[in-house]
Amino acid sequence: MPHKEILTWPDWFEEIAEQDPCLGRIVREAIVAHDAAVNAGADKRTAPRRCRETFKSAATTLDVLQRGAVRPNTDAAWKKASDAVRKFTQALDCAAPQQQFAGLRKKARGDHRPR
Repeated sequence: MPHKEILTWPDWFEEIAEQDPCLGRIVREAIVAHDAAVNAGADKRTAPRRCRETFKSAATTLDVLQRGAVRPNTDAAWKKASDAVRKFTQALDCAAPQQQFAGLRKKARGDHRPR
């Protein structure tokens, strides 16, 4: 059976989810997308600039929700959370092919062991 990585939810997320379950579901998606983008390298200097900027913008948007600058149970909060999901997903989509191509470049250069 493959190893499953378990995400832990930050304390501030639990507070948001208690106040507004709908917002909590959207923020949960944003946190998962954030983790996937980080694993794909969207936040690293090796990622294209567009990926890094999109990732940074998404992180800023999520930070606004974390700080409580936007009140739960409002259209503005749901829009901010949805924007964070969209931006993290864009950063992931941008970085994932770069990571995949990096592995192919290593193989082309002969940086792998023959079987």
